[in-house]
Amino acid sequence: LQFSLYEPPTIFGQLGLFSGCAPFTLQLSDSIQSNPFTRHFWQFGDGNTSDSVSPVHTYTSPGTYDVLHVMWSDTGCVDSVWAFYPAAVTVLPSPEAILEVDKQEASIYKPFFTFRDSSMSNIVFQRTTMGDGTIYENQQTWVHAYTDTGNYRVVHLVENSSGCLDSLTFFLRVKPVFKVFAPTAFRPDGNGLNEEFRIYGSGWKKMELRIFSRWGEQVFFTIDGSKGWNGRWQNSGETVPEGVYTWQFKAEGEEGEVEERFGTVMLMR
Repeated sequence: LQFSLYEPPTIFGQLGLFSGCAPFTLQLSDSIQSNPFTRHFWQFGDGNTSDSVSPVHTYTSPGTYDVLHVMWSDTGCVDSVWAFYPAAVTVLPSPEAILEVDKQEASIYKPFFTFRDSSMSNIVFQRTTMGDGTIYENQQTWVHAYTDTGNYRVVHLVENSSGCLDSLTFFLRVKPVFKVFAPTAFRPDGNGLNEEFRIYGSGWKKMELRIFSRWGEQVFFTIDGSKGWNGRWQNSGETVPEGVYTWQFKAEGEEGEVEERFGTVMLMR
């Protein structure tokens, strides 16, 4: 004669108290001694249930919640047991980080951004990192000026009276301004002053400069922004005659845009 011996379902210990900021995830471990045929039912107090041995449940709303655990078996020792845990879970309200900014991009000539903190839910501390090493704390409104072009990562962190945190992140852009300045004349006479013609400016990452004679002949070409024309054929050949020459400047900006400029320069001897 063979038979199986099953112990009745038993719940050991207490569930304990849990607390956290919304949304709060509760993970219940298996504190149950049972045979393979034991069934479970959990009620979390917010209208949700589970039949898992070790359920995971997320509370989305602040409040205090009772938890009910029922266990039963329908094989072997037919029995049931239950445990009720009043106010077992407390979910604290979380703040909402809100930071308003007057624009998303600005030029380097006017790199000013105005910020306003409109965060909600009893804020007691606020910190904003601007992406350039600057930090503002507990400011309602402020104006920040960046000193260089680029993309800046702004992180806004808030904490409320419950000790709960929230944050948001966004990027701001400070754009270079495409600017070109070209002299109207130069004299390569060896005195160290005004010896070459070159283009000055900002806002580009690639460039090319071409210079033509009055007959359309190209006398100079470069893609080096630091290199100018010294009045010789391609800077190393014969000197070219005094006169008016036409220049063509083409550049690619920081964001891939292409700009062209044209003009004339007087070569004096």
